Amino acid sequence: MAALRLAEYYWQSPIQGLLDSLHGQKLLQLGLAADLDYCSKLNHLTNVPVFFNDKIL
Repeated sequence: MAALRLAEYYWQSPIQGLLDSLHGQKLLQLGLAADLDYCSKLNHLTNVPVFFNDKIL
C-alpha cells in the first residue's frame, strides 16, 4: 500500500520522489545526480529483463 501511495503521489515527477528520499540525497552528495535522472525516466527502454522460472530472460 505504501508503494502504491508513493507512486500515486510522484507519478507526474518520478525524479522528485528520488530526490525526496534519504538514499537519493546520499547519491546526490556522491555526485550521482545524472544516475538519479536516468533512473527516474519512464518507458524509455525497448528491452527489459524478465525473471521467469528461476532465469533472467
